[in-house]
Amino acid sequence: MELVPSVGHYSRSRLVRVDSSAVPGPPNGGQADEELRRRVYAVRSDRERLLEAMVRVSAERGYEAATIADVVALAGLGEGSFELHFTDKQDCFLDAYEAMSDVLVALTSTAFETAGDRPWAERVAVALRALVQLLAAESEVARMAVVEVNAIPGDARVRSRELL
Repeated sequence: MELVPSVGHYSRSRLVRVDSSAVPGPPNGGQADEELRRRVYAVRSDRERLLEAMVRVSAERGYEAATIADVVALAGLGEGSFELHFTDKQDCFLDAYEAMSDVLVALTSTAFETAGDRPWAERVAVALRALVQLLAAESEVARMAVVEVNAIPGDARVRSRELL
């Protein structure tokens, strides 16, 4: 019996954390509340696309060579959309790294817990197998998590280590 969660369950779009609490619910079911929900969803969707694009661009070109214009173009958004969500390239990169780290931790934790009453060493092996399978399936994520995170400037590198 395979205890490792399916890597396919964590598709590219799942590599970016979504905070559903940010979308206000319609307390009185009014039309204005529904319009606000649509606008918040669209903004979150743009932010998620930018985070996803940052992962892909930094993995392909390297952090240093990646540009905001590259990220915006890959996300398929207009020029001004980046500034609505991030202060600079480093801010976007670290947010993408944090979201990606959350997914990796959730995957390994789920795999570890799924192993249930097995001995600790077997549970750890199951969790590591799940992590390696995801990183193998998502080479861009692996490159960002292992290689490109070391290319960011010193203070940001400290923040990236604190995320783990």
